[in-house]
Amino acid sequence: MNQPVRILYVDDYPLDRELVRDALEKESGGFELVEAASRADFETALAQDGFGLVLSDFNILGFEGLQVLETVRAKGINLPVIIVTGTGSEEVAAEAIKRGAADYVIKSPKHIQHLPHTIHTVLEKKRLEDERQQAEEALRESEEKYRHLVENANEAILVAQDGMLKFVNHMAREMTGYSEQELTSAPFADFIHQADRETVVENYFRQLKGDHSQPRYSFRLTVKDGSTKWVEIGAVLIDWEGKPATLNFISDITERKKAEEEIRKLNAELEQRVEERTRELREAQEKLIRQEKLAVLGLLAGGVGHELRNPLAVINTSIYYLKLVQPEADEKVKQHHAMIEQEVHNAEKIIYDLLDFARVSSMEGEPVSVKELVQRVLVRFPAPPTVEVTLKLPAGLPMVFADPRQAEQVLGNLVVNGCQAMADGGKLTISARRKKGMVAIAVKDTGVGIPPENMKKLFEPLFTTKAKGIGLGLAVSKKLAEANGGRIEVESEPGKNSTFTLVLPVSAE
Repeated sequence: MNQPVRILYVDDYPLDRELVRDALEKESGGFELVEAASRADFETALAQDGFGLVLSDFNILGFEGLQVLETVRAKGINLPVIIVTGTGSEEVAAEAIKRGAADYVIKSPKHIQHLPHTIHTVLEKKRLEDERQQAEEALRESEEKYRHLVENANEAILVAQDGMLKFVNHMAREMTGYSEQELTSAPFADFIHQADRETVVENYFRQLKGDHSQPRYSFRLTVKDGSTKWVEIGAVLIDWEGKPATLNFISDITERKKAEEEIRKLNAELEQRVEERTRELREAQEKLIRQEKLAVLGLLAGGVGHELRNPLAVINTSIYYLKLVQPEADEKVKQHHAMIEQEVHNAEKIIYDLLDFARVSSMEGEPVSVKELVQRVLVRFPAPPTVEVTLKLPAGLPMVFADPRQAEQVLGNLVVNGCQAMADGGKLTISARRKKGMVAIAVKDTGVGIPPENMKKLFEPLFTTKAKGIGLGLAVSKKLAEANGGRIEVESEPGKNSTFTLVLPVSAE
């Protein structure tokens, strides 16, 4: 039976020690934990023999984890050190690894459960590192022992000198698919993926100069069958037949790279889903706010609308009377009369929109001539002088079945919106055609178009991009169109034009 691994654990926080202790106790009989809560306890325990690994918290009062690491190294004790940190910072990890830590683990319930696996991995890595050191010693002691060892190693082992491979073991041949003659008769750069070739060659020359700042790194090999493998390489400077060379240990990490790429994809998908969900929640919140506004609007619209129509009627009557008794009024007075009439008309339209939206629309349908409907709309809602109106109403169009007042209001809203979209003038085209048992009346402008982000909100109550208005025109129009058994369709090309189409059922008569 294997003996448990003795671990010297340095941490001054009891709850964290308990967290680590619980994680390791799941490995029944696998670990023996010796705890040190201070520097003195740590140095006393370190003097004992039999430890296989040191586990240290990164932040210890008066004695941080990196000092634990330095103490172990300074005493010449060959023990791997794993740093446990609560920060999860990449900078902490990078600094710990740079200073010689074997690995690091984030101190949280989610990550600490992987601590036993990390310990086993580090111990196995140390075992392999000891095996590698023994291999180097064997190289110096005996050529025969060296060859036997490297030929049976689980890693590809190669000797590179003067840009060529001087020796390759069995695993190197198996990993690449090339024979020993093929590998040793061409520059080693030929077997490296073109995208990584320059980096590998630069590292090779740095190592020849004694620069070991990047002892292990990964790159891609081009295999004989044309495929690509990710490998990790570690190299040491040696003397080969009286000249400097590098002894290289290469491991196949292709599967690990695939797993890492899959994790990256999953993280990207998760981020996208979170972003989509956040957007959905934001839109739902905005919709809820609008619904709350509409609830208040529904309560107020009826009463306020009736109360405002009476004073507006009085103003209209008074203007009529003033125009009647002042036939000789000067031009300025007449302009003010006209302005008052127009503003009263605008106010009445807002009131009608409020009332139409607040109440349940009921329709009194009857056969309606499309041509007469369009003509009445253009009389009631005339286009400004800067807008050219073109009608394309073919003969023989069937009559539609709709409430005349409601159909006129809907089409009038579409005409007014089209004209307002052409502030500097343009062309308004009103056309009609049959469409699967219905008649489609299209109002097309040459205005600024509608941005894509606004298309979904066009028919939402209280949504408007205009300086004037309360954003009920299209909402009311949609409601009235549907009450008449029809619908409104929209097409727009931003910066060029928009087409709003009122689709109504054909009259049975």
